[in-house]
Amino acid sequence: MRWLSIPTAIATLVFITPAAHATASIIELMPAYGWPAAQASAVNEAGLVSGMSASPNPFPRPSSNTAVRWDGPDPTPLGSGNGVGINSQGDVLVHWVRKVAGPLISSMGVWSNGTTTRRTPPENGLGVATTRDINDAGVVPVAYNGPGYDDYYPDHAGAWRNGTFAQLPLGDTGSRVVHRLVNNRGTTAGARHTGEESYAFRCSSTRCTRLPGIDEASFYYPMALNESDAVAGHAYVAGKYRAVLWSGDSATALPGEDAQVSDNVHAINRHGDVVGWLNHSGTRKPVLWRDGKAIDLGTSGFGEAIAVNDRGDVVGWDNGNDGFRVFLWRAGTLTTLPQPEGVLVKPAGLSNSGFAIGNSIGLPDPRAFRWTLS
Repeated sequence: MRWLSIPTAIATLVFITPAAHATASIIELMPAYGWPAAQASAVNEAGLVSGMSASPNPFPRPSSNTAVRWDGPDPTPLGSGNGVGINSQGDVLVHWVRKVAGPLISSMGVWSNGTTTRRTPPENGLGVATTRDINDAGVVPVAYNGPGYDDYYPDHAGAWRNGTFAQLPLGDTGSRVVHRLVNNRGTTAGARHTGEESYAFRCSSTRCTRLPGIDEASFYYPMALNESDAVAGHAYVAGKYRAVLWSGDSATALPGEDAQVSDNVHAINRHGDVVGWLNHSGTRKPVLWRDGKAIDLGTSGFGEAIAVNDRGDVVGWDNGNDGFRVFLWRAGTLTTLPQPEGVLVKPAGLSNSGFAIGNSIGLPDPRAFRWTLS
């Protein structure tokens, strides 16, 4: 196993006792009746999966996709939209388009036990509204455009808590805001970009804290939040990306002069392990950052580490000497996960209990899959 350090040169070799090779089985997550395509977005500890069934080129036409939850291979349709997130109870966060002509208008809701409750901000304006995560208490962070503001990028942020929406005090409009991350403590995280500055922030139910920056970053992109309120993401610095870990009141630039954290709810685990990609000698390689060091996962080509669970297992993909593959890295041992014959699948999520999800690439009608790891 190789360790990488700035500027991504091999510094030393560290050997660990390899774990036994993992085993895995795979099932296809079928589209809802009458729909040709399926896409998986998130998986919980019970192996329940949220996502959507769709017709080709679903964006941005309404009624061209339907949110679904898979309890096994067969889906439960939840209504129009995409099931972008799921919590341990099986509640699904749904995002959908409710207008096509003119500016795009998005809506959100939470499906629970057969009922969908609206979670669109009360004063949602024109343009795009974004969301991704839902915690076990039903807290949902969102970013949206306020009344009278029409832009592709949201300029307001808020959160639903206990059925009530509260806007975050982030200042005047005219900025660009992202706010999608929440943990089971109820902490949320995001970033704000104005014409003069950019910064990441973290919020409790009562206050928001501006997080420190690194170097001369022009943009920040928080990607995941763990149960200790550590935030993993990346910053845009002088034409390149730098992976960043915010822990407490400090910001640490992770090793690698050009690197990004995966856009996934499990891109960071409870131990502070972070996954993504790192540019090593011109190749974008999958990487795990652990204890301030970048661990080369032993892949041979271009790829990305997608998610890491609390056990330290990593799922990702690479396209190297042996062609395209999906891998599981466990304690120094790399295992190739099975794929359906004739189909290439990229992973999209991983649970602590050993369920992974993925979606096909290169097919006119996308297909969704779930692995069970042991």
